[in-house]
Amino acid sequence: MFRIKREQMEFFNAKTREKFCQMMVGYLRESFAEWVEGMSPDALRGWVEAAVDKADSYRVRTEPEAAQLILLFLLLGVEADNEVEWFRSILESRTLAAEGKIRRLIRTARANDVEGLDQVIVYPEYDADGSSETVAD
Repeated sequence: MFRIKREQMEFFNAKTREKFCQMMVGYLRESFAEWVEGMSPDALRGWVEAAVDKADSYRVRTEPEAAQLILLFLLLGVEADNEVEWFRSILESRTLAAEGKIRRLIRTARANDVEGLDQVIVYPEYDADGSSETVAD
């Protein structure tokens, strides 16, 4: 039987994370250039890595959801989870899976009239009515 060792999994996880961070840096430079124009390449890379770390800490680990969360951090600030109570409480939810957290964040941001929200929603299905929020196992 084939078995993957923990060290091998850690290696592949690090490679996947690195590729995702590179992709997000390129995406932000291309699609949100005016938002990140004052950041040096190293600063933007550090910012993306910090946002990915936060996403991971809240169990938002799938690429579409992590990307959408990073864009919400771009809009509200990478410290939004420490500065905005509703943002933190949604991310800390143990009953919502990643998709449900993103849907609820967007719905709550809309209810709180967060300016610029429409500019950062890249997956319109997350902006639906939320009737199919995903619950964590």
